Amino acid sequence: MKMEQAQIGIKVDRLQRPENRDQLRLWVEKYLHLHLGKQAVCEGHHVPLDYLEYVFFEKEEGDDNGRDAVIWACRGGGKTIIGAAATLLDLLFKPGVQVRILGGSREQSEKMYTYLCDMVQRQFADLVHGKVTRHGLRLTNGSA
Repeated sequence: MKMEQAQIGIKVDRLQRPENRDQLRLWVEKYLHLHLGKQAVCEGHHVPLDYLEYVFFEKEEGDDNGRDAVIWACRGGGKTIIGAAATLLDLLFKPGVQVRILGGSREQSEKMYTYLCDMVQRQFADLVHGKVTRHGLRLTNGSA
C-alpha cells in the first residue's frame, strides 16, 4: 500500500478528512484494514467503495443535495462492516453528528456496532469521551 500511495502521490493522515475517492479508499485501507476494489467486474454493478463514497460524501457527481441510500447486495458482501466504516468516518469527520444504527434485525445492528467499537478501540481510542458502552459512544468532537 505504501508503494501505491507513493506512486499516485496521495498521503492519508489519521485525522485528516478524505477529500476524494482515492483518499477515502487509502484511508480505509490504512486505518481500518479494509481493502475495497476500485472497479466492478460486471457491467452495471457497483463495488463496496461506491457505497462508501456515496454515503460519506453525501452526493453524487453533479448533485448538490445529500441523499439517503438503500443498499442491496449479496449476503456476506460486506454491507455491515462497510456501514460501520461509514459510521466511523461520519463520527470522526462530521463533528457533532448523531448516528443511530438501524439494521435489518437487532442482531445485524449489534454486529455493526461491534464492528464500529472494534475500529474505534484499535485506532481511535484516544478520541473517545467517557466510556464505550453497550448502548453508545461519544467522541471528543461531540459526535455520538
